[in-house]
Amino acid sequence: MQLLAQLEPTTVLFLSGLGLVCAVLLFRTHRQLNTRPKGQLSHPSSWSKPRLPKTPDAHHLDLPRDAQRWEVQMHETARELRGQLDSKISVLQHLIRDAAAETARLEAAIERAARLEVSAARPAPHLQAAAVAAVHPPAMRPRAMAEPLPSPTSRRYAEIYALADSGLASAAIATRVGSPIGEVELILGLRGKG
Repeated sequence: MQLLAQLEPTTVLFLSGLGLVCAVLLFRTHRQLNTRPKGQLSHPSSWSKPRLPKTPDAHHLDLPRDAQRWEVQMHETARELRGQLDSKISVLQHLIRDAAAETARLEAAIERAARLEVSAARPAPHLQAAAVAAVHPPAMRPRAMAEPLPSPTSRRYAEIYALADSGLASAAIATRVGSPIGEVELILGLRGKG
């Protein structure tokens, strides 16, 4: 008691605050030690490392080396398979695009063939005009029949000439029009003579 009487009030206040902080820290440490499992108390090294709950995605570092190697090999195999699948998917997408383009080209060719069959089934324009004149008097003649229709070959020639004038090569023109290259070159060769 005499010792406390000799101390100044600020020193006493400081020492009592320090004692209170120590008591709070001891109480918290005691409470944390009571909440830990008993197995962790025997290994003080585990006190410094907080244990995270294991998730399914976490790597299993506590497994034996063989299991770790197997896990790494499985990840590499999965990565390789994913790469192979991605490349095959991109090739498949290119093939689908090419097939769609070929389908459109074939449908256009079928349509052109149907138009050619219809025009081949029609009589020649001068015979057609004579037949219309015989059936309809000139005042009631249909307007569409008054002028002869352009033949599909002249339209095709005009298309080939237009593509050649735009600077395309005969191979590119042949793929666009759907004709053999030799035929396109022959049509372009006859252009100057006609």
